[in-house]
Amino acid sequence: MSPTIRRRGAVLLISFCLSASTAREIVEDIPLERFEDDHLPALQRLRERLESSLLNQSRGILMVSEQTDSVWSDLSIPIWEEYARQHDQGFFLQREPLLAGQAFSGWTTLRTLIELMPKVQWKYMLVVTSNALPAKFNETWDDLITSHMRAKRYANDSPEKRVLWFPWDCEDDNVSAFTRGTCYGPFFDIFIVQQKPKASKIISSWFVKRKVRKHEDSYAKAFQATAPPYGDYIFYRKAATAEIGLPTSSRFPVWKFEANRQPRQVRDQMFAFMQKHPILGPVGNLKQRQLESEL
Repeated sequence: MSPTIRRRGAVLLISFCLSASTAREIVEDIPLERFEDDHLPALQRLRERLESSLLNQSRGILMVSEQTDSVWSDLSIPIWEEYARQHDQGFFLQREPLLAGQAFSGWTTLRTLIELMPKVQWKYMLVVTSNALPAKFNETWDDLITSHMRAKRYANDSPEKRVLWFPWDCEDDNVSAFTRGTCYGPFFDIFIVQQKPKASKIISSWFVKRKVRKHEDSYAKAFQATAPPYGDYIFYRKAATAEIGLPTSSRFPVWKFEANRQPRQVRDQMFAFMQKHPILGPVGNLKQRQLESEL
């Protein structure tokens, strides 16, 4: 059966079968990846930065924010940098597309992970997009690992196997995630990766499927095609959307263009949120003054 593609607001969602989480793992033969579409100058610059960066913390944050995002990323990047510094975590920012002729940042996120994971000492990494903010600035994200990624659902569950975790999007938190039509798939704006060989294999399998179709929807479809053999290793948590992924989420809100509300633009929505926030506004202003003084 073909996937049902929906959009709630401006977020792409796809129907997934939760029963995959209990499926026996299938040994997947991943095609040989030759990286023929690498943007070689950008990739070389990435590798040089990785060699010169000190990324020896136990946790880290990866943000991919391409130049087309700069309208709002100039607000969020300093906030995330300071958030990582305050909690003694690494921070790595990738702003250049790594695939020739392909601007969509999802593929650059996966390509960056393929390069980043062998080079860092991070045991866990939070992958974020630039249209998100850490609303609970004084709280680290470590508890997401225990409360969501490692949540035990039943007696013989094996949460210790999980290496990828995504917030799961559902219509109503009071409805079972197993009820058909109530849940549509993961948010890709924020997710957690554990530094394990299995995680690297899943990401490589996801990335190689970009060759099927090169448009935005294919990033989600490629994940859908990748996930079933790894049901024990990929986990989705329905309750997490109250905390992550929506403009109203309490911990890591994410904004999209909103045609039917004011303000519509991502930057304007984020700026309005920061103005009312007791910490993010002052932190953003301080970082901006520091940047201006260095010019």
